[in-house]
Amino acid sequence: MFWLQSAEKSALAFLLIDPFMFFADYTVELSAADRRELQVEDRSDVAVLAIATLPHRQGAPCTVNLQGPVALNLASRLARQIVNSGPELGTRRPIDLTTARHG
Repeated sequence: MFWLQSAEKSALAFLLIDPFMFFADYTVELSAADRRELQVEDRSDVAVLAIATLPHRQGAPCTVNLQGPVALNLASRLARQIVNSGPELGTRRPIDLTTARHG
């Protein structure tokens, strides 16, 4: 888990998780526009993380936005939320934080 916090508005922050640790078949394709905006020269410099929402009430699941992940260029430190269109991805997909895969 990671926190992405605004440098200009410190109260604005997102909890990010690695969606591949929870969904083995999850895939993301960066469009040419995404690669251009992120200044991607090497695909291995890009990390894709999902925005997580913590539950407001006890017992409710944590959810993640698989349809709008954040792509980060680790070399240039640029990030952008992208649109990932795939079957049944969803913007509030429940996850169990205790079932994360490692590797």
